[in-house]
Amino acid sequence: MKRLLLHLAVGTAALVVPVALVAAAEVGTAAPPAALTYSGESKSLVPLAGTNDVQTVVAEKWLLVTEQPHGPEGLIFDRIGNLYLVVVGTGSVLRSAPPYRELTTVYGPSESRFTAVKIHKDGRLFLCDLGVKQGYRGDRTGRIVAMQPDGSNLEVIVPAGRYTPDDMVFDDRGGFYFTDFQDYTDAGNTANGAVYHVSPDFKTITPVLKNLASPNGIALSKSGSTLWVTETFRQQLHRLALGADGITLAPYGHMIPYHFSGFGGPDSATIDNDDNVYVACFGGGRVLVFNTLGNLIGQVLIPGRESGWMLASTTVAIVPGTNDLLIGAGDFAGRGGWIFKAKTFARSWDGAYQFQK
Repeated sequence: MKRLLLHLAVGTAALVVPVALVAAAEVGTAAPPAALTYSGESKSLVPLAGTNDVQTVVAEKWLLVTEQPHGPEGLIFDRIGNLYLVVVGTGSVLRSAPPYRELTTVYGPSESRFTAVKIHKDGRLFLCDLGVKQGYRGDRTGRIVAMQPDGSNLEVIVPAGRYTPDDMVFDDRGGFYFTDFQDYTDAGNTANGAVYHVSPDFKTITPVLKNLASPNGIALSKSGSTLWVTETFRQQLHRLALGADGITLAPYGHMIPYHFSGFGGPDSATIDNDDNVYVACFGGGRVLVFNTLGNLIGQVLIPGRESGWMLASTTVAIVPGTNDLLIGAGDFAGRGGWIFKAKTFARSWDGAYQFQK
């Protein structure tokens, strides 16, 4: 039962009966947010610092998503600066236009369990839907769908029945990778999660890495040759060196540069223009930052985490053209969901694999 409860919680924040979302948002103070800077050990590709002495800053409140017991996921920006996100537990997709003072619903509420939204180069929203497993051994209803930015014309990209999609990232060829958030069977403790690649025509799904325990966040390096994957229930960060086809792994190309600890585990991830990787820590109320080799160089804390507030930090994004890091978090005690803000080491990576081509 404990494992089942944790499985329901990780990557999905507090799952309770959907209620109305807050339409208005709240903006934090005007003081400049704390900034991560290259100093001390963070300047080295092979720093000696551990979590106790790594460079640390505290984020500030930026945008209130809801006062209800739900959490935000899937922060992403479109070409003109609109912010999209999903609210876990309501099956809703929200949008906020600059200057980000209010949220509007573009889809939902619904029975879907959306955990991520990404934007295709043609402008469509692609959403990972965890679905609901029908009985302990029953069919899975997880899928990946696409819709127009206004929530219309929903179409199925990856059909239900086999996967539990949690997060995804596009490559520069128009295909994408996604994580299959499955953990263990009841026999032999076999890990069933995996990372898959979907071809640009969306007709071929190929495994990249299997036998994972609930793989969650996924990010691609600037060159497209390194794939970062967080494995929640084994508390690991994977660094995958991809072959020329973008699907097979290069020889000796799979490393696990970091092991997390504590309740929960690593969630969503994103990169900046220096190929640093930002990983939201569900249950920890913080974001850990790793350099291109996977070495820890910094962390951003959610204010109030020491008293248990907003510990369900699930999603990260960098505002395009800036070094503003946004962190989405929910609360285990049901005290709503917020987006927090801090400064990154480097500006956003606005490369081709998302939607620029």
